[in-house]
Amino acid sequence: TMQRLLRVRHELIAGGALTLCASAFGASHTVKFDALPQGQLPANFTSNGVDMIQTPYTDTIGNVCAPTAFGVCIIATQAFAPCPNGSPPNQLVARSVLVDFDMTDYAAILGGPVKKIVFRYLRMTGNVQIRFNGMCFTRPTFGGLANGNYGGVNYNDNGCRVRLKSNPPPISQFSVGGALLAIDNVKAAN
Repeated sequence: TMQRLLRVRHELIAGGALTLCASAFGASHTVKFDALPQGQLPANFTSNGVDMIQTPYTDTIGNVCAPTAFGVCIIATQAFAPCPNGSPPNQLVARSVLVDFDMTDYAAILGGPVKKIVFRYLRMTGNVQIRFNGMCFTRPTFGGLANGNYGGVNYNDNGCRVRLKSNPPPISQFSVGGALLAIDNVKAAN
């Protein structure tokens, strides 16, 4: 009966078993940027409980983190056609900037280390850059970085979405940006 289910749920929460059960199945948390006002963002900002910092971005193709440009982030309503990506009303648009996500915030929300990051994107023009666990890649598109394993992190791009999955080290650092790039639904999971 419903009363019995509620009593069992209450007992699980009180005993801490529900937390263990949720952790065993994996938790997730998504940053959607929807609560942020449209327009230019400050250098440090927070969305959905995750702190982000705008940092200089590397426009030179390669695997070196040597900043060559520094721009701004704005919040805008950006159509992601032809990809079914981005959730209305807002997306983050990076203009010559790299956005660094605080992985300790994600880990605190998830209750454990981050093992997976997924984000949706629309590259509008110019190069893109992604950094994770100290590795840095700048390419004309995210598809310019071959799907594969980089330092224990599996990288996969399908033209609309990038997925990072750790194998086994956790993802301890994650940044993404570009010359003109819209991102949304930045989801972390453990």
